[in-house]
Amino acid sequence: MRLCAVFLYLQIYNITVLNDNTVGGRIIRYLTKKEGNFTATEHIGKRLGNVTNRLRRCIDNEASRHGVTRTQSMILRFLSSNGGEAYQRDIEQEFGIRRSTVTNVLKLMEKNELICRFSDENDGRMKRIRITDVGICANERVNGTVTAFEKRLKNELTEEKTKELFCLLDALEQCLIRIENETKEGRHL
Repeated sequence: MRLCAVFLYLQIYNITVLNDNTVGGRIIRYLTKKEGNFTATEHIGKRLGNVTNRLRRCIDNEASRHGVTRTQSMILRFLSSNGGEAYQRDIEQEFGIRRSTVTNVLKLMEKNELICRFSDENDGRMKRIRITDVGICANERVNGTVTAFEKRLKNELTEEKTKELFCLLDALEQCLIRIENETKEGRHL
């Protein structure tokens, strides 16, 4: 089961498993050491890739109908659920996105008047992000659509299967965090 979650993660983040030298190859080697041999990876990866691509397309289409990208809509929803403000660092941590990526997304959002950025009163190095009225409107429009979409997906799975899916994804995320940390420390799989 953990291997299925690995392939889902690899597809979501566009990590290609071409050979043993890729990140995906190292992850699979690591997990197969722990869980024995695993075959037919191409079929599972292809299937999960197809599902992931369809999911992305559906969300991208809905978000773009409201004038934002999927990532922008996630940030708007995060800001709204945190009183309309957050630090850039909080956004990076919430979504596991690198600082440079968040900076670029926020610049575009600021240009489109979805948010405004300002320095923190106590620490000028810290950037606070505030959702604007334009951002609030966009968030409300997208949020209604995404909520209906999410409900429809969850209705296709039993409660037990939904819990199992999230459990697998949590285990996978913890495994990948350990692998990332080991790689940063110079240790390899």
